[in-house]
Amino acid sequence: MVYCNYKSHNKETATYAYGGTVDDITGELVFYFQKDAVEIIKEPLNGNAPMRHIMSLYGAHRKQFKSGCFKKKIAYEA
Repeated sequence: MVYCNYKSHNKETATYAYGGTVDDITGELVFYFQKDAVEIIKEPLNGNAPMRHIMSLYGAHRKQFKSGCFKKKIAYEA
């Protein structure tokens, strides 16, 4: 599972705080939606979300990011 809270965006990226639980959204990641890539800037303090869940979350929101829609909270629960 991965839970994200919106932080910022620009023309090429969206930055979210993230974590593997709703109680630990202390990590930070950047979605590069023009390049279809994800960069983890900072790992969450307690446990990490699996990269396959992060990529599934990104895939579900890629079209929205490209159209300029950035939700305040996004999540992927397997």
